[in-house]
Amino acid sequence: MSETQATQAKWRKLAEQCRDQARKAPQGHVRDELLERANELEAAARLEGWLNSPGLRGPEGKRA
Repeated sequence: MSETQATQAKWRKLAEQCRDQARKAPQGHVRDELLERANELEAAARLEGWLNSPGLRGPEGKRA
């Protein structure tokens, strides 16, 4: 498993833990924060994979 995959797996595991805690929490501010954090962690995992993908190319910038 690559470092990127390990990082993605770690973030996805943390996201699932947040969702588990949210399921057990009563409706309200704490539950909402846990779900928001889970979504942020999932997004971070997706971005990590995208940023480290072998097909990613740098921007074709304009020359000054």
